[in-house]
Amino acid sequence: MENTSISITKERNYGIDLLRMVSMFMVCVLHVLEQGGILDAAKAMSAQYEVAWFLDIAAFCAVNCFALISGYVGVDAKFRYTNGIMLWLRVFFYTLIITVFFAIFVPDSVHAGEWIKCAFPVMTYQYWYFTCYAALFIMLPLLNKGLNALSEKELKVLAVSLIILFSVLQIIFKGVLLDAYWQDEAGEVFTTAEGYSPIWIIVLYVIGACLKKTGFFTKVSVWKALIGFILCALVTWAFKYVVDVKLYALPRKKQTWELQAFSRRLANYISPTILFEGIFLVALFEKLRLPEWLKKMVKVLSPMAFSVYLIHVHQLVWNYVLPGRFESYAKMPAPLMALAVLGTALGIYALCTVIDFVRVGIEKALKLKQRISAFENSKRDVKS
Repeated sequence: MENTSISITKERNYGIDLLRMVSMFMVCVLHVLEQGGILDAAKAMSAQYEVAWFLDIAAFCAVNCFALISGYVGVDAKFRYTNGIMLWLRVFFYTLIITVFFAIFVPDSVHAGEWIKCAFPVMTYQYWYFTCYAALFIMLPLLNKGLNALSEKELKVLAVSLIILFSVLQIIFKGVLLDAYWQDEAGEVFTTAEGYSPIWIIVLYVIGACLKKTGFFTKVSVWKALIGFILCALVTWAFKYVVDVKLYALPRKKQTWELQAFSRRLANYISPTILFEGIFLVALFEKLRLPEWLKKMVKVLSPMAFSVYLIHVHQLVWNYVLPGRFESYAKMPAPLMALAVLGTALGIYALCTVIDFVRVGIEKALKLKQRISAFENSKRDVKS
């Protein structure tokens, strides 16, 4: 979830780097609530249920933020294969190390398929975002060339068109018309698997690039961006609350899966409200001017954010460590539960970051990036 396929050519925007860290923290919040079992354990319509869902909805734009940031930064940057290779090596490092760890300490959890996933993380869908990003990575040179050839008016038309086609129409037709005739999974106008798809990641990259080049992010003030983010979260939560009120007023046998899915219609990656949550956050953090001490911290920690994802979302950790781990939080008073969720997410982030210092040390000792970069430069020199 880190834009590692490009190298920045202009003055670094540390606010955007900070957003990478904040977004990964939000990913941790999502996983504490969802895979940790809190959303399922909380009693419907209770204070704990509503607070948990509001936290989830407010954090749901995190993945969209990463792809939007990739477009924001990548469209004006020099493409380098080195960074893509380094990203793959990082994924391989953690899939292998974590699998070895489980093979030693939880041997029943590791079978032949786990070792295959180590060698082929993209093709085996070890990490869904990495698989989607790999498709984007291959297309980056062509995408950037096309985007930089468009006029400002054309970029605006492209951004608006993508938002309407892949977000607004998706939600309207899937939620209102198509589900009456087909199953929910088949109800999308353009199949994006509710955002778990290379198509959606590519769309977000292009939107982020268009909004950057047309000056949208700089035109939105800090307060407008903050208010826009809060309003999008509130609208999404309010929609779910209204549907839930009607849903849970029905007898249990009439509380169908379809109605439950409809209550979450806006709580997914392709939702316009979730999409604009991410857009407003990029606009907000783009304007932040950090003090020097915070810049230094962000410079060190921001590149490690992707490792937080790789460690705690590894399928063995996901399936054997996280499920139902935090269900007890749903019994806490709502304010205390919220603090527990945020504190646990921060703890996961911090622990994974500490672990990643080992990988960073190994890479520096082996001078991996310098060696791969030198090889890439030599190939370019030969071609030229």
